[in-house]
Amino acid sequence: MNQIKLVLSSLVLVVLAACGGESDSDSADAEFLTLSAELNSTLPPVNESLSSQSPEGIWRVARHTVLNSKGGAFNESMQEISGFLDVRSESYSQLLIIIEKDFTAENAYIIYTCDGYWGAKSWELEGNTLSYGNINDNIFSPEDDGDFVLENNLRLAGQTRYEYHDSNNDHSENTTYTGVKISDSINFNEAQNLNIDLQINQRDTSYQLSDYVINPGCFSISQDEGELKEYTLATDSTETYSQSSSSFVIEMMGGDRISADEGAIVIDSETSVDLSGYYSNVNGQNLQLFYCSEDSEAPDEECLKSFEMTTSAETNAMSASSKGESLDGETVEIYFSYSQE
Repeated sequence: MNQIKLVLSSLVLVVLAACGGESDSDSADAEFLTLSAELNSTLPPVNESLSSQSPEGIWRVARHTVLNSKGGAFNESMQEISGFLDVRSESYSQLLIIIEKDFTAENAYIIYTCDGYWGAKSWELEGNTLSYGNINDNIFSPEDDGDFVLENNLRLAGQTRYEYHDSNNDHSENTTYTGVKISDSINFNEAQNLNIDLQINQRDTSYQLSDYVINPGCFSISQDEGELKEYTLATDSTETYSQSSSSFVIEMMGGDRISADEGAIVIDSETSVDLSGYYSNVNGQNLQLFYCSEDSEAPDEECLKSFEMTTSAETNAMSASSKGESLDGETVEIYFSYSQE
């Protein structure tokens, strides 16, 4: 692990120093350098007036993820494998994240990265490198690790890796990050140099950023493109479909989460499967909406009648809005925007 950190540190320092300069095309690490420089070009410039004493603060981060997942598909009775699914997708994300001191551990920081079901992690700071690792001897347990290299606690770059393997599944995610600190605050509601607006309406209840139950650790806007291959044992045939989606995620410091997704799997020129949906468990209220098939037994309150979403990300601004209505007439609506001078 220390050797990996050393190699990564050397590469990241090149990226941070070059800020988009040419990479050695003969190097095995040219792809990492090129990708990091591409992500770095989407971020605002470094603000030298912010504190360089620690990485604590609000960061604007660009992220790229490659996902590969292969697994068995079961029949309707869930008793036998009827085939296999092979998914490969590529995602670009823009985030606002908080890094704050972890007072339960020595020289450690909690980083909220909006990576969904994994939640926030505690990263150990050694020199100029933040790192975490979850390596298991059990071959059926996930392996999860990452390293971020800091420059003056105002800029970061690095990678994370997640892998899971068992008798029926092989899953891996490799993610590259670059980021710049944009505020010394560790509370989005108190960041005076940032303009952040958040409005949430669901089940006749309204929330905004100043409400005590709304304590975001991060916001994420993502665009995904990928391919799904489906192999059916009975017919010994393989079908290939394309898929794409846009998503907006809010991950609260306490673990609550809101996500809005708009996307589809394209079967052919006339047929597609709508993957759009909305999920929230804010304030202990679970809400899930998705498009239901005609033979679905899901209640009307969980089935979407309509859904729309728009997202935007620029160097000094981000925004997302979504609105959905269930078959029983319940509506959900969320609006987010951020900008800085």
